[in-house]
Amino acid sequence: MTKDEPYHYVRWTWFNEHNLEKLAEELANFTIVKPPPRKKVTDLMGRNVGEFEVQADTLLAFLSSEHASLFQKEKAPFTEKDIELRKAVFVLYPHSRATPLPFGFRKEPKFELKESEERKKAQ
Repeated sequence: MTKDEPYHYVRWTWFNEHNLEKLAEELANFTIVKPPPRKKVTDLMGRNVGEFEVQADTLLAFLSSEHASLFQKEKAPFTEKDIELRKAVFVLYPHSRATPLPFGFRKEPKFELKESEERKKAQ
C-alpha cells in the first residue's frame, strides 16, 4: 500500500455471526447506505452471506455476519465521526485476521486525523 492510497482494512469475528438487522440498529447513528437484506441469504455451508453498508463522513464499512471491510473511496483525514465508526467496528469485529491460526497477519494502515473546530479555536 502506498501513502496515497485510501484507507482499507478488514476485521473479523471468530466462531459467531452477527445478526445484520440488529447490527444495523446498533449503528443507526451512522448513515445506512445499503440496508441489510430483508430475507436471510445463506451459502452452501449454511453461513449468512448478506451484507450492508454504513458511512460516517469519509469512512465507509461493508458489514457481513462474519467480517467488516472499512474503507475510504478517496484518501482523506479521519473525522471524529469516522473514528467513532472505526471504534464500533473494532469492538464488533475484534480480530485482524480471518482465523485463529497463526497466519494471515495484516497491520492496520496508517491514517491522519482531521483537526476539530474546537482544537483549532483553542490554538
